[in-house]
Amino acid sequence: MHIAFLTTEYPILGMKCGGIGIFIKHLSHLIVKSEAGVKVSVVYWGNQFTETVWDDGIFVIPINQPHKSPFSPFTNRRHLNRKLNQLVAETGIDLIESIDWEGPLAFCKLSVPVVTRLHGSNVYFDYLSGCKTPWSIKVMEKNALHNSNAYIGVSRQALDLTGKLFNLPASKRTCVIYNPVDVKITPPPI
Repeated sequence: MHIAFLTTEYPILGMKCGGIGIFIKHLSHLIVKSEAGVKVSVVYWGNQFTETVWDDGIFVIPINQPHKSPFSPFTNRRHLNRKLNQLVAETGIDLIESIDWEGPLAFCKLSVPVVTRLHGSNVYFDYLSGCKTPWSIKVMEKNALHNSNAYIGVSRQALDLTGKLFNLPASKRTCVIYNPVDVKITPPPI
């Protein structure tokens, strides 16, 4: 089996990141070290680097966001869709796990199942803080979540509240896998 984690942050090449990136790095390394026959790739969606990087058993594959216009949230997702389907065909990816933040897989049609890990989206955190979420972010997150095959929460609250905010089917809200913290790979505070 080949699992790809889609993320917009990952602690490599001196780049700063938050809990999502640290979580993905920790989980990826645990899977590679403990599960025989499971291959893991990290697909980094952003413009921080351009060449694939080897991270102790894991390929970190960059996909850039080439468009910079008022329509770039949509056109960049179409670009991501094409690149991910190309990666699936070339590398044999069996499953993609995505983040919920800003709905990177909105309007994407992928040839493999997608699991979205609910860390807390913009809508989620704006709801908790009483802020208004921009309509474009709401649309992206809602579309990406409703197109996902399943959801995993990093906490029971994240799973249940996200389900309520986006009216997600209970049958797709499968489980909670709590955020582990490995202090060996956690960057020191600034």
